[in-house]
Amino acid sequence: MRRIVISIPLLALLFALSMARASSQPAPVPVPPAADGAKTLRLPLASANISLDPHLTPGSDSLPLIADIYEGLTQWVPGEPSVLAPCIAKDWPKISDDGLTYTFTLRSDVKFHNASCFEEGKGRALKASDVVASFKRLAACSAEPVNWYWLVKGWIAGLDEYADACQTNGGFAGRDETEVDGLSAPDDATFVLKLKRPCAAMLAILAHPSLSIVAEEALNNFSSMLATREAGTGPYRLNAVTARKLYVLKRVDDYWGEKPYFERVTYANPRSFQSLLQGEWARLELGSSDYANYVGDEKRAERLKKANLELVEPDDEGITFLAFNMEDTLWGARDADGRGLRKAISLAISREEIIDATFQSRVFARPAGQLLPPGCEFAEVSVSAEWNECDLKKAKDALDATKFKGGKDPATGNPLKLKFVCGSGDDGAVECIAKGLQSLGIELEAEQLGIAELYAAMDGGQGQLFAYGWNLDFPIAQNFLQLFDSRNIGSSADNRNCARYSVKEFDESYAALQKTAMRPENAAKRKELTKNLCDLILEDRAVMPLYVRKSPTLRNTLIEWPKLAQSAFDSARFIKARK
Repeated sequence: MRRIVISIPLLALLFALSMARASSQPAPVPVPPAADGAKTLRLPLASANISLDPHLTPGSDSLPLIADIYEGLTQWVPGEPSVLAPCIAKDWPKISDDGLTYTFTLRSDVKFHNASCFEEGKGRALKASDVVASFKRLAACSAEPVNWYWLVKGWIAGLDEYADACQTNGGFAGRDETEVDGLSAPDDATFVLKLKRPCAAMLAILAHPSLSIVAEEALNNFSSMLATREAGTGPYRLNAVTARKLYVLKRVDDYWGEKPYFERVTYANPRSFQSLLQGEWARLELGSSDYANYVGDEKRAERLKKANLELVEPDDEGITFLAFNMEDTLWGARDADGRGLRKAISLAISREEIIDATFQSRVFARPAGQLLPPGCEFAEVSVSAEWNECDLKKAKDALDATKFKGGKDPATGNPLKLKFVCGSGDDGAVECIAKGLQSLGIELEAEQLGIAELYAAMDGGQGQLFAYGWNLDFPIAQNFLQLFDSRNIGSSADNRNCARYSVKEFDESYAALQKTAMRPENAAKRKELTKNLCDLILEDRAVMPLYVRKSPTLRNTLIEWPKLAQSAFDSARFIKARK
């Protein structure tokens, strides 16, 4: 899986815990219950398909464990919203005037965990050559079915060419003396990163767990065994793992930074709901049946309160929306008539009805009152009552103020027809959209396709309205706003500009945002640019935000939960017991 993208966004994904698959691992160690004073934090595994290899994880479910063990040049720390900060980098990098060269000074007190790949099994101090080797190995994995290289693909000088050479020559070339223009280590404490073009988001990308720094010895000697072995610098080390059903992490005694509260973190599949009631688990995300059984039932809900458990319903860091084909001469016109037509359609469609048809419960989604996904940098500047308003009278008034009065095409006098291209399982959404359009006298033609055909239609502009969704890989606005950069029209990549939005003012502001590095002194300027970009999209009505998913979760009230973005992944080190 490349990124957390909602490829058919209107299908309900009601989460439930899954059983883990077996795999040969080191023998597990006994794990005493949390109540015995051993300060053990127990967290459920989100998937049975887990790998601790930062460069070859099968999906995002592995990233929290990787973030416990490994670290990158930067990291996210708790805040509202989460705050980007240096990590194994001693401070913010020096950035050249052209925005292309980042010079990092590494911390001198960072050490790798003890591991068999080192001489006498003892971890050593971090060196800049480890950073170079980690970037090269990430690039070398680009041909694998699951990899995270796409996060930096096209940005770093010479790294794409290195990735291609590795595919030709057969794998990671970390043992050789191959030089990459964009990666250099002038000395053990200095790492220099050179880009092809400015990328202000780079400092946020570097905080992603897939950009973690792995010891060069581990890259060369562990290879595929990194799925169950590690040589990281994080606050926890791998202590035991068995059958991919239990992962035990132990706090590192000589960790360079602030030590986490819990001595151990275990990830496993809870034995039963009863074990949650007994306080053995810190939290549990609820699927539809769990929610109905334990929250909907009054007697069971009372038991949850007595068990020091609370129900929270956090937003997922993603958004599902409808996008007009802005290249269509009628439906995408940027004049008053085109904007009025799109506004009328947005006002006529009920987000609540789409949620009911898609999820059968409003517990798992809410109408989107903003353009930017929740949890990301400056999300508040995109909040507007206009994004999810449904008012049939206002819709008809907006339509009658255009040349399309009564939903008629003035050229023919016939009802307008809108072609909606969506996923094969989006029947409920199709009905809701058709109902809204019918109230305006507009006919809907729905073409429901499989994933490959749907993407091909988007990339080729074969339709007038598309359904799409986006989950954040890292919590900044640029991660979403790239979907409206004209360079991403027809890109066939996950960050496709499915609205086929091509507006000079947007591209210029987005380019300015890309050149404004994510340093604290630039926050006000970045916020202003982000607001300008969101306002442009709202003015043009290029998209209709539909809903934000929610993840109902039971969590232990005796624990102090950090305010950290989901896409920061690194939460265990910040979790504490309440005083």
